[in-house]
Amino acid sequence: MSDSTPTGQTPRPIPAAKIARKRRLSVIWIIPVVALAIAAWLAYVTLSSRGPMISITFKDASGIEAGKTSVKYLDVEIGTVQTVRLSHDYTHVIVGARMSKDIADSLRDHTQFWVETPRVSAQGISGLGTLLSGPYIGMRPGEGEKASEFRGLETPPVLTDSSKGTQFTLHAPTLGSIGPGSPIYYRGIAVGEALGYKLVEDKHGVDIQIFIHAPYDQLVRDGSHFWNASGIDVSINAKGVKIQTESLAALLAGGIAFETPIDTATEEPAKAGTGFPLFKSREGVQEALFTRRFRYIVHFDSSVAGLERGASVTFRGIQIGLVHDVRIDQKALEAYVYSHLPNAPKTKDKKSDTPEPIVVTINVQPERAGLMPAKDEKQAYAVMGILVRSKLRAQLISASLLTGQMGVSLDFFPDAKPAELKMDGKYPEIPSVPSDFVQMEKKFSKILDNLAAMPLPQLVADLRKTIQDADTLLNSEAVQKAAKDLAPLIESLTQTSNAAQSTLKSADQMMDPSMRFEMARLLRQMTEITRSIRVLTNYLEQHPESLIKGKGSPSKP
Repeated sequence: MSDSTPTGQTPRPIPAAKIARKRRLSVIWIIPVVALAIAAWLAYVTLSSRGPMISITFKDASGIEAGKTSVKYLDVEIGTVQTVRLSHDYTHVIVGARMSKDIADSLRDHTQFWVETPRVSAQGISGLGTLLSGPYIGMRPGEGEKASEFRGLETPPVLTDSSKGTQFTLHAPTLGSIGPGSPIYYRGIAVGEALGYKLVEDKHGVDIQIFIHAPYDQLVRDGSHFWNASGIDVSINAKGVKIQTESLAALLAGGIAFETPIDTATEEPAKAGTGFPLFKSREGVQEALFTRRFRYIVHFDSSVAGLERGASVTFRGIQIGLVHDVRIDQKALEAYVYSHLPNAPKTKDKKSDTPEPIVVTINVQPERAGLMPAKDEKQAYAVMGILVRSKLRAQLISASLLTGQMGVSLDFFPDAKPAELKMDGKYPEIPSVPSDFVQMEKKFSKILDNLAAMPLPQLVADLRKTIQDADTLLNSEAVQKAAKDLAPLIESLTQTSNAAQSTLKSADQMMDPSMRFEMARLLRQMTEITRSIRVLTNYLEQHPESLIKGKGSPSKP
């Protein structure tokens, strides 16, 4: 307590001192704050500009390296491989790739990926650029829902870009030489290619997916016809040897051609996915156009070697159909064999009712000759019945001497026996006549039989005796003397003719025109007489026996 405090008052306490400190931000903290802000901005920019991560499954990772292999579309880099790892079951490889943000919208269910490497195929050489840059993963955008997992293709697709055009489907019984990339032609111009193929559900055919580039896809109508134009088409028929190929590419890699009939050119183009039948050849297309077919059968009694399915059926040289089938009728064969057994009864009716075992089925197509004679089978068969009663018959003919190909000809034979169109079988039967070759063979055989029946030894003996008698006569003195006596007479006639010519020349100057004409005619007659005598002399010198026997008739050729 202080001495200055008054007595009796409580001393006042002394207040404690308060120290106030002023807080201020140091300048040194500005630098890390700015750095943090920049890092956050960079992170945001990086994350916002980075594309999605996808996974692609491949059979193996040949040529693929993490951090190096790129993903390209139209030769533009759109992504980079980040990881390469094995699947859990060790059967394939899963590649993780970071894609560009710009391409993110194209990553859909049907987007395709493949490893681009140098390849040599029937379609040509591709991927040569990877010899220097190394393999890369190619991409082709597709449709569907957005996706991040994909299965890579073992081989690149035919279309590696978004080409404009239309896809169609062709139905064929077999694939043949058609494959992915096979060209498609329209009037010899390549307008598309085959994309792929697959078996149909019932496994009895093949569906081929094709792509026609714009604007040629507008040429395809619902009535268009497609046919296989692969390789070389070599056909041998009555017209000779025919060789046809669409192009060198079709020869190597197969090909397809199509055409659109003129009457369908005004129709709307076919829609995408429309199916068309694929014919074996262009001739198959033409054959399919003949929809009206009336079927008949013909029995032949001779060999049908050279007659095959598809051979022509003609009427007086005009093709009106094709051979549908060539076979042996089992029942007819049994009846034929039975009728020719040694102990079989040889009745006339039995033999005439026995059909020949070889039966040929033909299709008559009136459109081939521009004819439409019947609306249905009943009317067509009625017309054929009238023609058969008018001696229309079927005959086996040679369609080509070069190849030996045979055909069936329908024609009228006035000498044929009366017959009717048989309607008791599955198809009406047209009666037949033997072929020309068979008829010639029968005539030749008959001539040989007549020669064999002739008494040749007796004829040879008589001919030998006749020759001997003639030789004796020619060497006789009478014939030799007669030939010698004719020589002076001929010489005298020759001198007379020469004197007459000399006299006529002298008198020509003293004659008037009318007398000169008559004398000229007389001179010509004398000349002809002299020539005839000269010919007679030459003949007698060579054939003196003619003085006795006379001149024989000329020998027949």
